[in-house]
Amino acid sequence: MEMRHIHCFIAVAEYLSFTEAAKKLHIVQSAVSHNIAELEKELETKLFIRNKQSISLTQQGLTLLDDAYRIVALERDAVTRAQHRAQGVVGDLKLGYVFVPVIYSMLDKFRSFYRKYPQIYVRYNSYNDILISRQVENGELDIGLSREATVNKERSHWRPLYNDVLKIVVNRDHPLASLDSAKLEQFRDVPLILMSHRSNPGLYDITMHLYVREGFTPKIVDDINDERTVNMLVEIGMGMTVLPTYWKDFVSPSLKFIDIECEDTGYVFGLSWSKANTNPCIRLFVSELGAEPME
Repeated sequence: MEMRHIHCFIAVAEYLSFTEAAKKLHIVQSAVSHNIAELEKELETKLFIRNKQSISLTQQGLTLLDDAYRIVALERDAVTRAQHRAQGVVGDLKLGYVFVPVIYSMLDKFRSFYRKYPQIYVRYNSYNDILISRQVENGELDIGLSREATVNKERSHWRPLYNDVLKIVVNRDHPLASLDSAKLEQFRDVPLILMSHRSNPGLYDITMHLYVREGFTPKIVDDINDERTVNMLVEIGMGMTVLPTYWKDFVSPSLKFIDIECEDTGYVFGLSWSKANTNPCIRLFVSELGAEPME
C-alpha cells in the first residue's frame, strides 16, 4: 500500500466521484481508477460499489477510510516534524559553562529561547573551560560558554558576549580592604586561595599569569576543588582570592572586590561551537543570545 493509493482512496470516498477526485488531486481520471484498482487488488477486497448512477463505499471501504485518515495524519505529522528538525525548532542542544554566575546575566535570554522553542531540549552542565573547548571540538557539546583564550578558532566558531575583569577579593575586615584599587605586590604576604589547576585550569592560569607579570610567586593554597569553599575561606579571613567581577553578586557581602592596578586584567567571554557541527538548533540559540549572525 502506497501513499498515492491512500490519497486517491480518500478523495474518491469524500467526493464519491472519480471525476471530482481526479480534479482535486490534479491527475487524470484514469490514474485515479488505476490506483483504486491496485489498492483493491492488494487488499483483496472491493472498496466501492459502482453503478451507472452512483458510487458508494462498501463496509470494508468504510473501515479503511477511518484508517486512511489516521495514516494521512501520521504522514503529515512526520513531514512537519522532519521540517521542524531541519529548521532547528525541534531537537537537542548540549551546552557547557564554567559556573552559574558566568551565565546568570543571560538567564532572560535562556528563558526567552525556551518559550520560543519548547521542543528544543537544552542540557545545561558545568565544566572547566579547557574541557569545554575540547568537548565543543569533538562534538560532545554543541555550544560552549567560556573565555576567548580557551577557544581553538581553527576548529570552532566564536562569538563574544561580554567583557569582564579580574579583581582582588578579601574579607572586609582585612587591613587592606579599605583600598578601592591596589597592586598585587601589596598583597605579597597574603595567602592566595584558588581552586586547583585540575578543577579550574582557566582561572588558575590567568591568575598566575598576573603574578608572573608582577615578578613574584604568591603563597598559594590550591588544594580546593569547589569555588564556594574558596569564597568561604576568604570570608573567614584565611587569605585572598582573585575573581571575575561577575562573582560580586554571588558571594557574601562581607567580601570586598578591589581593582587590580595592572594591565590586561580583563578578558572576553563568549560562546563557541564546532565548525563541523551541523545541529540546526545552534543557529537559533546563537541568534537568541544576540551574538553576531552565523556564516
